Amino acid sequence: MKSGVKSGMKSPHLCGPCIPVRGLGLDVVAVERFERWLALYARSELALVFAEAELAHCLGRANPSQALAVAFATKEAVGKTLGTGLADFDWWEVEALPGDLGLAVQLHGRARTVAQSRGVGTLIADWCAWEGYVLVQVLALAATCEPTDT
Repeated sequence: MKSGVKSGMKSPHLCGPCIPVRGLGLDVVAVERFERWLALYARSELALVFAEAELAHCLGRANPSQALAVAFATKEAVGKTLGTGLADFDWWEVEALPGDLGLAVQLHGRARTVAQSRGVGTLIADWCAWEGYVLVQVLALAATCEPTDT
């Protein structure tokens, strides 16, 4: 097994002298907000926040409002994960593609540069929905795992 727990053994990637976690970000948004966005804004205006591939993906889903809510919350959660908020990069530089079984996140431009400068190698993201809200969580793992003194 590459990582995880096997027969009671702890994975060296997740425990012991190496701490691979660089950050954790969470965000919750109301799906209703994005129902209003779809009614009010043209695609060109939505493209100020969402990447073109992201828009195409979300608008093609069975519930486009929910998909856009997940994509938006992902952007916020990534900013929190990196410890910068969204001040250091543009919204569309964080691309989220929500699916039924997970959430793919791609960083572009300055968002990618910020992540690399903070030693982030991998982002693991997931989402859930309940009663008109979505929650997104993003975990940033180190590009390399350096031993600590603990």
